[in-house]
Amino acid sequence: MLGFDQVVTLFLLIFFGFLVKKLKLITNNFQKEVGMFILNVALPAFIVTSINLSFTDEMLANSAKIWVISSVLFISSVGISYLIMRLLKIEGMNKDIYQFIMTFPNVGYMGFPIVKAVYGDIGVFYAAIFNLNFNILLWSLGIYFMKRNSKDKEEKIETTLWRKIMFIMNPALYALIIGFGLSLMNLQIPSLIKSTLVMVGNTTSPLSMMFIGFILTDVHLKELIGSIDLYLISLIRLVGFPILFFLVLKNFVSGEMLGVSVLLMGMPAAVNTAVIASRYGNNYKLASKIVFLSTLFSIITIPLMIKYFVA
Repeated sequence: MLGFDQVVTLFLLIFFGFLVKKLKLITNNFQKEVGMFILNVALPAFIVTSINLSFTDEMLANSAKIWVISSVLFISSVGISYLIMRLLKIEGMNKDIYQFIMTFPNVGYMGFPIVKAVYGDIGVFYAAIFNLNFNILLWSLGIYFMKRNSKDKEEKIETTLWRKIMFIMNPALYALIIGFGLSLMNLQIPSLIKSTLVMVGNTTSPLSMMFIGFILTDVHLKELIGSIDLYLISLIRLVGFPILFFLVLKNFVSGEMLGVSVLLMGMPAAVNTAVIASRYGNNYKLASKIVFLSTLFSIITIPLMIKYFVA
């Protein structure tokens, strides 16, 4: 397990990315392409090499446990989000955005690099299993949230079972299936190929954190004034959920499984929240604001959670 300083170093890369974009040393097109490269190339290479481990019976049993934990936590998040919306009397598109954010943390761009820094390859393995439910719910319940009060209600979501399955699948999930299958059969990736994939995968952490910095430049601080709901939802996402889930899970699991689960549920709002909101005619400006705010606050909350609460 790496130390607190290494995790803080990752967050310094956010500031570096912010500075690079603010000085206009990169273009918006470059930012978009970097995001695509991370999700379609670097992250899959990162996952498939990190989980290409010698499989044990304990790891197989733990992978089943982490999937069950993930299922319970995501279902709980959905239930809690409905309760909070009723208590705060939030309706319409604001309700859609806030529920989406409380249900879907930033497990891709931020979750994997942080887990890797804290728990190494075994942490990435558990995070990849944990992330299965994220993908399934994101492209089903998440789309429902965004379309529920959308301005574009006539647009049809993919209807056939095959298209729904393909919609959920992505390169990172393919990498998980390949890596898990190889490990299950105790097959190792050939050394030359693995060393190449490792080098590509090693770009995931720095590029992901700099990419977060890039997107933070897209929201102006004055746009965040005037809505206490933004701060409250960010607080629930970053502090309320990890504390609640830690207090519950510590009675059932420990070690990496506990730490990975709590860390992932304490990540800020998913980066693609605004993109999906825009795609389905919802309030993408509100989504951008809360992605910015929760990510900004996570620079403080995640290192503190690791130092005093998880690691």
